[in-house]
Amino acid sequence: MHYTFPVTDAFEQGKEYNYTITVKNKEIEVQRAAITDWQTIGQVTETEPVAADLVWIPAGIFLMGSPNPDTDASANAKPQHWVRFEKGFYMSKYLVTIQDYCDFINASNVTIPSIGYIANVPLNGNWVRGFVANNQYNVPRYNGTKWVPPTGFEHYPMMLLTFEGALAYAKWAGGTLPTEAQWEYACRSGTATRWSFGDDENQLANYAWYNQGSSQFDVGSKLPNPWGLYDMHGLVAEYCFSAGDYPPGAQNQTDALLGPGPANEAEANHAFRGGSYDMASFTATQTRAAYRSLREASYFSNMLGFRIVINP
Repeated sequence: MHYTFPVTDAFEQGKEYNYTITVKNKEIEVQRAAITDWQTIGQVTETEPVAADLVWIPAGIFLMGSPNPDTDASANAKPQHWVRFEKGFYMSKYLVTIQDYCDFINASNVTIPSIGYIANVPLNGNWVRGFVANNQYNVPRYNGTKWVPPTGFEHYPMMLLTFEGALAYAKWAGGTLPTEAQWEYACRSGTATRWSFGDDENQLANYAWYNQGSSQFDVGSKLPNPWGLYDMHGLVAEYCFSAGDYPPGAQNQTDALLGPGPANEAEANHAFRGGSYDMASFTATQTRAAYRSLREASYFSNMLGFRIVINP
């Protein structure tokens, strides 16, 4: 089976071309999904480390949100609007793991909570409510000397932490949390379909853990999206800075909003994106790229995790 690009497809120097390829009934369907500027990020030196688990997300433009005819979409995911990124950014390839978070709290001299079970973490010069510190759950545990993951759970996603607990790690790691526009742009990875792999729900289980009951899984154990990001559609939902209500404008590319969008740490509510392994209500429709929900900043759950972005 082979495919030859049509001679009508024109290619311009200095551009990156993304295509979606679908194989069905022994036929190949190829569609151009996005054209972005080729990004030159310079030479990486010892004083400018780029971690192996970061993915470069190129500059470009995309249509954010759900179309009006989409009956699976909630009102807060509409209207669709164009967002342009004039600069690329880095995003972590995997969700932050329990081991990753232990590295952060050990380096930050976080102590066991004296009252209750919420441990505080440092953020912007203050100590804020960070994460659940309780040996009954799959969270960091203090062994008398340092924080360690539960045995066998080193590569599970870090959960049961607040938005501020996630943001504290992100800043310690040299980045921040993604805006909703950054997250959806990276999740779609040049596509305009319900999921980054297309519209075929039967393929979802190849890319996402969702609606699995109480079972939990290592990060990166499903297939990645076209830009090399894992677990964007499932495993745990992910904290983002909220975009608020979507604007009625930006209905064409000329009027596109400029990304990355609002990133207000003081907002009372923050967004989460993507589906979760747990919770029966997390059906396939809630793993779509456009799905969004809001929670107060102090909220924590065993269905919420995070990844970071670094804006050069």
